[in-house]
Amino acid sequence: MGTSPCPRRRQRARPEQGAAYHPGVSAFPVTRLRRFRRTASLRGLVRETRLSLDQFVMPLFVAPEPLANEELPGMARFDLDSLLHEAEVLSESGVRAVLLFGVPAEKDEEATGAWEDDGIVQQALRALRPRFPELVLLWWSTATSTTTEASSCSLVRR
Repeated sequence: MGTSPCPRRRQRARPEQGAAYHPGVSAFPVTRLRRFRRTASLRGLVRETRLSLDQFVMPLFVAPEPLANEELPGMARFDLDSLLHEAEVLSESGVRAVLLFGVPAEKDEEATGAWEDDGIVQQALRALRPRFPELVLLWWSTATSTTTEASSCSLVRR
């Protein structure tokens, strides 16, 4: 008998009864292939997601009086003056959009703080627009839970 010119093909292992993965398809839990992560160039080729600050939207809470949050130092309620300073810092660091949440001084059953011309978010928009024209300003106008006495997400009719 002579030798075959083609190399012998390796036989695939049969999966064990009840095995989660077939070794011929994926050996992920046992073997993690890192061949695509050896160099920065290869990692760049196979990267699926790239995030940068200009893709993020920063939520900002605006109220008549500022209130620091000790448990979440980056999140606080800003008054109009501190909101302008925060927007300046964010804009300089590369953030291109903010989402404003208003906390009015007084709540009522009609949620007037959400729609009146002198509402806190409306004042914030008027202060931010001329100073930061490049900043995308989003306003969560349907957040009536912070503007009604019952803290309801909808207007309450009696």
